Amino acid sequence: MSFTTTNRSVEKPSSLACLACRRKHLKCDGVMPACGRCRKGQLGCHYTPSRRGYKPDSRGQYAVTYAPTPILTPSPEFTLPTGIQLTPQLSTFSFISTPLPGTTAATEDFSSDQSSSVPIWKAADHHNPYDQTSLGAGRPAAALGSQYPTTDLRGDSYLIDFYYAYFHDSHPILPPVHFLPRMYPLPACLEATIKFIGAHFVTDITPNAYRSAVTAAIAESEESCYKVQALLLLSITLHGRNERGEGVKAFTEAARLAMKLGMNMRSYAPSVVGEDPVMCENIRRTWWEVYMIDAMFSGFDQTPCQISSSVIMDVPLPCDDISHSTGIYLTEPPTAAQFYDRIFEDEEDSKEYSSYCHAIEASRILKRTLDLTYAPEDPEYDQIESIDANIGSWFHHLPPSKRDILAVDDEVDQIMFRAFMIIHCASIYLHTPQSNLLSTPVAISSIPCARRWIRLLRTSPSTNLTHAIKSIKAANGLANLAALRSPGIKHSPFFICGMVLSALVQLCACSVRASGKLEPRRDRIALLIGELKSLGPTWSISRLVMRHIKMVAREVLEIGVRPPAYSAIEDNGPDIVTIVNSDLWLGDIPLE
Repeated sequence: MSFTTTNRSVEKPSSLACLACRRKHLKCDGVMPACGRCRKGQLGCHYTPSRRGYKPDSRGQYAVTYAPTPILTPSPEFTLPTGIQLTPQLSTFSFISTPLPGTTAATEDFSSDQSSSVPIWKAADHHNPYDQTSLGAGRPAAALGSQYPTTDLRGDSYLIDFYYAYFHDSHPILPPVHFLPRMYPLPACLEATIKFIGAHFVTDITPNAYRSAVTAAIAESEESCYKVQALLLLSITLHGRNERGEGVKAFTEAARLAMKLGMNMRSYAPSVVGEDPVMCENIRRTWWEVYMIDAMFSGFDQTPCQISSSVIMDVPLPCDDISHSTGIYLTEPPTAAQFYDRIFEDEEDSKEYSSYCHAIEASRILKRTLDLTYAPEDPEYDQIESIDANIGSWFHHLPPSKRDILAVDDEVDQIMFRAFMIIHCASIYLHTPQSNLLSTPVAISSIPCARRWIRLLRTSPSTNLTHAIKSIKAANGLANLAALRSPGIKHSPFFICGMVLSALVQLCACSVRASGKLEPRRDRIALLIGELKSLGPTWSISRLVMRHIKMVAREVLEIGVRPPAYSAIEDNGPDIVTIVNSDLWLGDIPLE
């Protein structure tokens, strides 16, 4: 919509009111293009002509011209790929005030809690995508309805809503949705990647239709922090799609470019975005996300770490969660040294750190653990004890607010969720090689996300039960994460790999009869299989690993072999010799 006001010489109570104020029955000052309340709350401010027959008086105090918002329809210059439908199945997720195809801004629902709507009150200039008069002459009018810049697939901006609804919380390297306009116009590579990810959560859209557009946009984009963000998000998505080879390549390029640009240095963010605290924070988060994903690719896809311990990093850690969501920064972000030395501070001087800080520390511990498996010689026992102490310290020094990742409103802190997953995986990688769990046939089953097990077999297993107990305890911790009554679709795709590790440790424990009863292990394996099944429609790697975990579990638990009734004689466990002699269930799974 566009409005012009003329001859407003006398201040009187406004006869106009925007939709948001009308719905809340609040007094509106009628200021355009956005009223004071909408500016303060960062809401989308929309006006419609009065339906009560109001007309300006003869003095012409208000002369308002109204231009309806164009409907979002595909540009006639573009043909939608096969399988694309412009009507989303979950239209209730209106995180961004973008009219859906077939609607106009006047029909949107401006509820009282829509604090995350994108504001559309920016002054008209050549950088403002909402200023339709600056988009150039000759463009089709239908193509001007989107609040986003040029795109390959018109009318699909609602996919950004799905990205923020299902993916953003687990990897929040972009601004919160209400600060997204600060990045406008969105770089083409980043916009294409966001929509590609969002398409995975819409039932009637084929994400493959966006695959080539993402690759082309990234290849054509110049080197910048936004290209790093696009490559990083793409690598995570490709891993979930079981395109793991391409995912590793995308991440390797993201890490190389991040270090080339100097994103690991404090001075980089201000040099790119100035003193904008919101954008500086998201550039810092991007670097630390690269650092964390490096550990996960190394652990689950057996690639050497791209960021070694010798890389200088003086970029501050992410700020606290409230500052990030509100954009109000009252304190300086902490340094890595301040966070790591917090355990020696006096209690009265201690402060709250963000969930990201604890997740970064967990990733650092995982990197230390993985370095032992790549070492040419067997690790010294002192090194193992040192990392084990580090893992224990991580749990002991969690503040009370971070120990429960499920809040009273059933919302999960996705970053703390990932932090617990990482620390449990570190414990499994540390203790399993030192236990007798690797002496079972399950340990050499080649399942995606668990190929590192074969590398660990070079270590001579110990008869010390302490390592086996700690490994099983970590596997139970991963199963407990899967047991949370929360939408698993919002978790990081890497959680699928964590569940694979948990299931294999449980199956190894069943093979060596680590306890007198198989039922608790069986129940946890069933839980993990159920969670993998629920993620299958979104991430194809989940379907693959679920199928092979089932195959291994049938052999270990002797499903379909046991007699209908349990014998009164004590169960001696599965016949390991028979399993070893049968290699039908140990077929190597191709990487791709």
